[in-house]
Amino acid sequence: MIGFFSQGNPFFDSIFYIGLEDAKKPEIIELPSSYTVVPLNPIVLAQALFYQYFMILTRGSISDEDSLTVGSAIPNFLKSVMGYDKSPKHYANLLSTFQLRKIDPAWAKFIPLKELGRECVNRLGLGVAGYRLLNPFKLLPKPDKLTKEQEIYYSVAISFISQPASWDIHSATRDPNVLSLYGPLNANLGNLALEIFKKEDLERLVSRKSLFKLPIFDESATNYKSWNTLWVTSGTSQIF
Repeated sequence: MIGFFSQGNPFFDSIFYIGLEDAKKPEIIELPSSYTVVPLNPIVLAQALFYQYFMILTRGSISDEDSLTVGSAIPNFLKSVMGYDKSPKHYANLLSTFQLRKIDPAWAKFIPLKELGRECVNRLGLGVAGYRLLNPFKLLPKPDKLTKEQEIYYSVAISFISQPASWDIHSATRDPNVLSLYGPLNANLGNLALEIFKKEDLERLVSRKSLFKLPIFDESATNYKSWNTLWVTSGTSQIF
């Protein structure tokens, strides 16, 4: 692998080439002597991998935007704390010559989080993709005068946040069994939040950026009205 990097080959191109059957591998072409080879720096590679890992974990997908806008294109944490000062496209191009969106984002599951700094892990835990619509249940007091049925719905919602964050819930790697058991999770959580919380409390979360936007009622998302199974995160699916 080091030999591929020393010749300037991107990370994922090298991995997929090595994984191919010999009969399917494209021919290796020797570059002319006048061509200047720029070896792939291990530190630069690690930075590019972390950049896209952070995007998958917190936003649910990689990014190859050619933009320097902090907030929308570049998370403030990556810019202000980690010091990433180039566009998402720049870091994506360091990893492959093809679109990273063609790779299953489940590769993020195999990043050894224990080796990351505490500041990074703490920040990652604040914004796992797929969990944002649980923030009303996490940050707002339990509503008064819930009906017996609403008590059950609320308890199921609380079970998602009382358990360790799970790759089975994460939006990029969600287990199909979650859909069959709870229905489209975000739509149902949004409808439940609108049903039991005051609008002004939800709007306050939006103003604090604890919610991306106010949930919009989805008349097709009624699965939560039959929720009766508390969520339990399996040990093998824990993110942190």
